[in-house]
Amino acid sequence: MKALDGQEHICSWIHILQYNDTGTPAGIISMGRDITDQVMASRQINRLLRQQIALNQLALDLGETLDPIEVYRKLASYLKNLADCWVFLVSSFDHESELIRAEYILFNGVEQDLEELPLIPLDEEGSGSQSRVIRSGKYLYVPDFSAFNKKSKTNYTVSSDGSVVEGFGSTASDEPTTQSAIYVPMKVGGETMGVMQLQSPRADAYSETDIELLTAVANVASVSAQNARLYAELEVELNERNRIEKEIRKLNNELEERVRERTKELEGLNRELEDFAYIVSHDLKAPLRAVSQLTTWIQTDYQEFFDEEGRELLDLLTSRTNRMHNLIQGILDYSRVGRIQPVPQPVNLNKILKEVLDNLNPPSSIHIEIPSSLPTIHSSETHMTQVFQNLLDNSIKFMDKAKGRITIKCSKKDSFWHFSIQDNGPGIEEKYHDRIFKIFQTLKPRDQLENTGIGLAIVKKIIEKNGGTIRVESQSSTGTTFFFTIPIQEPEYAQ
Repeated sequence: MKALDGQEHICSWIHILQYNDTGTPAGIISMGRDITDQVMASRQINRLLRQQIALNQLALDLGETLDPIEVYRKLASYLKNLADCWVFLVSSFDHESELIRAEYILFNGVEQDLEELPLIPLDEEGSGSQSRVIRSGKYLYVPDFSAFNKKSKTNYTVSSDGSVVEGFGSTASDEPTTQSAIYVPMKVGGETMGVMQLQSPRADAYSETDIELLTAVANVASVSAQNARLYAELEVELNERNRIEKEIRKLNNELEERVRERTKELEGLNRELEDFAYIVSHDLKAPLRAVSQLTTWIQTDYQEFFDEEGRELLDLLTSRTNRMHNLIQGILDYSRVGRIQPVPQPVNLNKILKEVLDNLNPPSSIHIEIPSSLPTIHSSETHMTQVFQNLLDNSIKFMDKAKGRITIKCSKKDSFWHFSIQDNGPGIEEKYHDRIFKIFQTLKPRDQLENTGIGLAIVKKIIEKNGGTIRVESQSSTGTTFFFTIPIQEPEYAQ
């Protein structure tokens, strides 16, 4: 009913029939109550409930969509029955570059091509519609563009022929296009990630109810679009990772094939080296033994026929033959360290050291100090014998003091056994500390002191094959100390 103030009101009426004494109806008493507020509130609640149900369904539909463009399509389809969607446009905003990018435009039900559409920089003052929404985080409603800045360069619209253009206003023929528009921020975690806008060819096309609904829809769509973008990025990353893993597998297979081929080649080379070692051992050492025996026979049977110079020449021939024999044997020993990999086993160093000293038989003028107990390590008996044999032989051979002293020490530190062999011999100048570990390197001419120059090279190779290190500390005339380490645990022999 219409009240005296001219406004329509909704009323609830109660009518009571009155009777006279004879029981005949005599009149009606009517009472009315204004229930406009209650009815409007009920309608609002019902509308909000329907809207929430629709939003929940929209959230479910969008949440199942993993393509950002498909999210915008479903969103446009949802909105076309609720508000004027003559132009529906979604833009994203990159906070790092501060650029606005059009992600989806629907004009009169037709999707538009965005390939050549430029990126829009964020206005410093936020004069453009999208820039204003992004900076404020609040919606912007323009009910009438005749009173708005039509030349803004931070907006997109669609002309009457369906082409996407920048700004607002008229086409070349001055035909009106967008007359009103609503811009709603799309937020994720309180941060504006883009703008959703609806444009209408009619002025004042959107009500407060529309604005309220669009704000709620934008909140739902923002999360779904972000999730879809993240999924798309993840899918690209996973595809790239799968491509890389496939490439790695391919490279691994090629590498394994190369390793197999190389291993086969190395096995062939090792067999050739074994054959060569046999040839060297048999074909070279056999003639040397014959020469040595012949020299011995001549010295024994024809001693009285030689003068002093002849006897010196025979002695020189004998020493040269022995040197050649030792050199060949040293080369064979050095090559075996690199080629033959013995199976590591417990090695009692007390036993090894005793056997080495018995074999060397040092002179009584040299005193050798040995620890009361040496450890049992995981290595090769042959290798450990060569290490101690070569180091102690050098100390004994080069001793220049009337009373020589050699001290052997052992200690346990971290995951290694630490050994040292110290003597009070002539010492080694620092400039030769690296040279002495190289094959065929000697510090004295072989005519002065017989030496192959291979022993320390063999020691270094064995120590490193066992996973340890070796170094020397010495100065001229102050003696020499060799330090080397052996892992406590069973080593993995180098290939």
